[in-house]
Amino acid sequence: IFINTGAEPIIPPITGIEDSRHVYTSTELLDHTHQPQRLAVIGGGYVGLEFASTYAKLGSKVTVFQRSDALFTGEDPQVAAAATQALIDQGIQIVLNANVTHIEDTDSGVLVNGDEFDAVLLATGRRPVTAGLNLEAAGVELTERGAIAVNDLLQTSVPHIWALGDVNGGPQFTYASLDDYRIVKSQLLGDGSYTRAQRKPMAYSVFMQTPLARIGMNEAEARDTGQPVAVKELPASAVPRLHVDGNTTGLLRAIVNPDTKEILGATLLCEGAPEVINLIKTAMDAGLPYTTLRDQVFTHPSVSEALNDLFNM
Repeated sequence: IFINTGAEPIIPPITGIEDSRHVYTSTELLDHTHQPQRLAVIGGGYVGLEFASTYAKLGSKVTVFQRSDALFTGEDPQVAAAATQALIDQGIQIVLNANVTHIEDTDSGVLVNGDEFDAVLLATGRRPVTAGLNLEAAGVELTERGAIAVNDLLQTSVPHIWALGDVNGGPQFTYASLDDYRIVKSQLLGDGSYTRAQRKPMAYSVFMQTPLARIGMNEAEARDTGQPVAVKELPASAVPRLHVDGNTTGLLRAIVNPDTKEILGATLLCEGAPEVINLIKTAMDAGLPYTTLRDQVFTHPSVSEALNDLFNM
């Protein structure tokens, strides 16, 4: 038995949500055929920021309400500041330390913290879909966070029941679910050698108008390991292709061990980042030294050729 029921949006306990005609989850907003001219996004995570950036590009006036005191808290401060500024430059209003406790429909929209909007997007996280599966009757255990508990083979507490994708509490990426399939295939039809323990670090991308992509460690994480660390930072304006495309917003950072030549991580905030990050991942997975990217002959003009300068430590 294979369980791959995914995840669903978390609905926060905000008074007025259930009765409002203008509140949407990310799935519902994608199905909405009318563009809101004034959009409130509750939640400053990656899903919320992707929607905020997209709707701002389409011409909506967007306000993001974030509970914490910053966006992109998992990134290096330099990257977080640059990514936040890119959103502000799009015209997006960012309200930090925001505590939205009540919304109320009006004749012409919906009030959020005293301001009126045409629509509200709830982007406050997602949780594994397990309701209605009657897992207790089957003896399938859950984690403290409500995901189905699995081992490195993706087996649940009942060996012939497996859980794949978002429902097992792993990274909430489509490609993680695909790789879960490879793990199960290895166990059932292969030699059983591929498990979660063998999985390479995954890259991720945030598809804003200036996209953000990362693989491996950020600088703080790298320095916490105690190994030698070298960091190179490159403004997106140093990449010729981005001048050709007329979008020089962004920042690129690479982190390596200068002694072993190992690539420890990289963060790209620029046009083309979701594609180029896969080159760096491939080099990391293959155990190639960072000098391989430094010395590679890339086509010109391309965003990839920025790796020559980025890894020129």
